[in-house]
Amino acid sequence: MTSKEFKKQSNNRIALVCAICVGCCILVLGKILYLNVSGAEKRQSYEKIDNRIVSGVRGDILSDDLQPLATTVTSYNPYWDSRRVSKKVFDKNIDSLAYKLDSLFAYRKLEKSFREKLVNTHQKQGQMFLPKRLGVDELNALKTFPIFRKGRMNGGFVENSQNERRVPFESLAKRTIGYEKEILDENNDKKTIRRGLEQSYHDVLKPEKRLMVMEHIKNIGWVSAYDASGTPKRGKDIQTTINIHMQDIAEKALRKQLVKHQATYGCAVVMEVETGQIKAMANLQVSKDGQSYNEDYNFAVGKASPPGSTQKIATLLALLEETNVSLEEKIYVGKGYKNYHGFEVHDSKRPESEYLSLRKIMEKSSNVGTTEFAMKYFGDVVGGDKRFREKFDDFLLSQKTGIDIIGEPQPYVRKQGEEGWSAISVPWMAYGYESEITPLQTLAFYNAIANNGKYMKPYLVSKILDNNNVVKQIEPEMVKQICSEESAKLAKEVLIGVVNNGTATNLKLSNLQLAGKTGTAKLEENPGIGYKHIYQASFAGFFPAENPKYSCIVLVNQPTKDGYYGNQVAGPVFKEIAEKYYLNRETPKVLFSELEQSHNINSNPDCKVAYAQDLQTTLEYIGVPFGVKTDKDWVVADDENYGLSLLGRDFYDSQKVPNVRGMGLKDAIYILELFGLNVEFENYGKVVSQSITPGSRFNSGDIIKIRLQ
Repeated sequence: MTSKEFKKQSNNRIALVCAICVGCCILVLGKILYLNVSGAEKRQSYEKIDNRIVSGVRGDILSDDLQPLATTVTSYNPYWDSRRVSKKVFDKNIDSLAYKLDSLFAYRKLEKSFREKLVNTHQKQGQMFLPKRLGVDELNALKTFPIFRKGRMNGGFVENSQNERRVPFESLAKRTIGYEKEILDENNDKKTIRRGLEQSYHDVLKPEKRLMVMEHIKNIGWVSAYDASGTPKRGKDIQTTINIHMQDIAEKALRKQLVKHQATYGCAVVMEVETGQIKAMANLQVSKDGQSYNEDYNFAVGKASPPGSTQKIATLLALLEETNVSLEEKIYVGKGYKNYHGFEVHDSKRPESEYLSLRKIMEKSSNVGTTEFAMKYFGDVVGGDKRFREKFDDFLLSQKTGIDIIGEPQPYVRKQGEEGWSAISVPWMAYGYESEITPLQTLAFYNAIANNGKYMKPYLVSKILDNNNVVKQIEPEMVKQICSEESAKLAKEVLIGVVNNGTATNLKLSNLQLAGKTGTAKLEENPGIGYKHIYQASFAGFFPAENPKYSCIVLVNQPTKDGYYGNQVAGPVFKEIAEKYYLNRETPKVLFSELEQSHNINSNPDCKVAYAQDLQTTLEYIGVPFGVKTDKDWVVADDENYGLSLLGRDFYDSQKVPNVRGMGLKDAIYILELFGLNVEFENYGKVVSQSITPGSRFNSGDIIKIRLQ
């Protein structure tokens, strides 16, 4: 072979090798390109990592006995990331894992066994969703299952929690509790708005925010890239002064009257006399379609209007404080009509006599009598009008109460010398006009009378808690002594007389003395035109009158059917609150007086399952010794050899039907409805049977029948 031929053959071989190499390179590059293109979507589903701000859990709003009024409920939407599990581990544990999952979620009646889903998911190296909205018990069970027990990195089990703000008692005190939600502003940007206590105590309730490493999973969203350790700290809790039972009674009584009288809106507020704590605050307004009443605005705190005849007690107190008038002093009222500089004042009914005492004028709510006394001692006296107006400042009716919720307006009481002040200002103010005051501001004044002249600042939050530890205690605050104890005592006498002998005799109770004042105000339909026949009914007072514990105001706006006077429309709400709450829940003395008189209690009574505080109060009153062996809210009495012991009963596994056997009807309905069950019952006494076995799974809205005897 010549050198020329050898060289040619070598070049051919080199070319062949180069061609093979180039071909291999093309194949490798093609494969890489294929993997990048075809796998892009797959990688995108789980390979996006970023540092993101994560918020902790918002604090709870609690009732006075620590029941949740607004709470952040954590539910879990776990999934399984099969990439983390080797084929060897999967094949070894697939059967036991599938069996465990089928057993745990059997109540959900899923169409397919989990085994097929697990196998398909592992073959595709993807993620498999598990049932959603799981409770912590189901989550903890999943963590013990084969494969899942290895955690996120080795077992692929991801908790994927989500927080949802809930109000367990739904509409109860809805506007007072408030809300937090995101809306879009005029620029289509997200904006968070808050109302009620959610707004006022936002800085307390808001949780910690922390920068965390997050992983974005397609169809799931952003989740922690690691196990959920070191999560941001939750917000603090606030314990309110709201009593759930009183709030429920107030709302139901108010709603009943609004429906009966077809009114526009109404409110009812109950305050603890000695402390100023708000125990109930109900606000209801007719819906746009006129078919229902909803709690969408806090009229008690935010809506000022002419108080009408409830303001006559301020006139009475001014007379008692500034003059030497007595309750028995009489004045001429004629036929119940008086003209002041061309403006008429008249009584709703013709007076029983042409001369009435100050006491009788207040009891019968005589407009003419009230204005005549005001004119005699203030309007017709040099400098008297100034002194009269200043008394409204002294009584704090011209300033805010300072309640710890945003939205309270400055009350308006016309001042001497300002535009609009005239010769008729004294008589008009005397019986409730030329002023605009909120129901809460009026109530705080009445509460001071019940409290011997001590004006207490109303408040809604008593404690701030961090992990159940009290970090701040809000103490009652006396703002001012607005009048002498003697004047307050005489005003109390008059308010008792209103119920016993005056305009509110329809509110009398045989076993509880009420005290209060009716109010009926004409409202101005169109500002500048004058007062039209649009009315607002109210009733303000306190109970029990001899030693007041609670003050209360009820206001009903624009009743259009079956009357419009304060005693007809607002008074019955006041009466029902006093009767149903104070007598039925706070006064075991009344409930057990007959038993005490007719029996010698020498053995343990037959106690039913009950709310712990109620049962303890009852047993203490009737003198039965007992021991408490639990810190639960609900107890069952165990009659042991050495005495009665109260043992806890826990109802708070939200996935299972609670055991209400042995409970009274009210408590049983309360618990079952709290769980979302619809209750039907027969007979009275204690619950002896329930149609759904305790501990069973259920669906919200299921009907449960209970029998009592």
